[in-house]
Amino acid sequence: MALFIPIRYLHTQNKEENSKYVNRPKWMDFSVKVYDNIDNKINRDSILDENKGKSGIYLWFNSLNGKKYIGQSKDLGNRKQGRLIRYLNPSYLKSIKGTSLIRNAFIKYNIENFWLVILEYCPIHMLDKREQYWLNLLKPEYNILQFVKSSRGYKNDEKIRAKMRGPRLSFSPSKEHRAAIGLAAIKENRNYNKIFKDAISKRLGTPVYVYDMLGNLINTFSSILRLKKAYNIKIHHKTLYKHIAAGTLFNGLKFSFIHLNSSSINVPIIKLSNHNKPRIISCINTLNSNLSKDLKSLTSAAKYIKKVDGKSDRATIRNYINTGKLYKKKWLIKE
Repeated sequence: MALFIPIRYLHTQNKEENSKYVNRPKWMDFSVKVYDNIDNKINRDSILDENKGKSGIYLWFNSLNGKKYIGQSKDLGNRKQGRLIRYLNPSYLKSIKGTSLIRNAFIKYNIENFWLVILEYCPIHMLDKREQYWLNLLKPEYNILQFVKSSRGYKNDEKIRAKMRGPRLSFSPSKEHRAAIGLAAIKENRNYNKIFKDAISKRLGTPVYVYDMLGNLINTFSSILRLKKAYNIKIHHKTLYKHIAAGTLFNGLKFSFIHLNSSSINVPIIKLSNHNKPRIISCINTLNSNLSKDLKSLTSAAKYIKKVDGKSDRATIRNYINTGKLYKKKWLIKE
């Protein structure tokens, strides 16, 4: 159990001068510190300085309606990424969007009507346990979730759920985030139905329009990958993207990322003959001819060199084919 320190009043104890403390909640007597005058920059700086480098559980108390919010912080006085600094900065609260009850309360009632209570200081590894203790004890009204780091028991209203199901134009996950999502899906053995896959493809894919030589639109695909599957095209999707952008003709069909009219179909184009057949990639080892081998695709070539030399990938193989340089100073890769 954490050691609780008796409260150190930061205001005068004269009740005649501080009549607003007459209805002070009893639970506040078990806290470490109470800050009731935080409506100017000097006081805010003092709060951060006093709590710099200290981890613990904090509480925001609305002195007008008695509602509370409880949170935790590894460094209560952190001025860059700390939990408290965001609440002490009114411009930050107004700049972010969301349905946070405590954020909306700060905007509605202003910070001068809130008290900051440091419930306790505790080691970082105890933060979750101690926050849950205070959540259970005080049942804060501004906390949407009543369990630490869990959404159990909370359900968004229908309006918010409709937004979540729609396109998220501002959501652009990094490569690491996408990889983590994919790994989680594999671990959980998720099975996505066709409706879900079509919705994702429509939202994130690049639409491709298919025209015949007369300029008639004959098909539309929500992504390049779906186009490849429909026409059994074996080349890499990035290579296909370049050919589509360059106006290449595929077996009498014109693929385009934009809507075209019949006149724009007649522009000079290059015809690809048998381009959807796998390529023959010659991997020639200049130091040991016994290791030289012809492979049927970039993927096979990359796997073979990786097996022999321990490292290789499609993008690297493609680059050395285009430049004609020796890969690892011994592999001559030709198409």
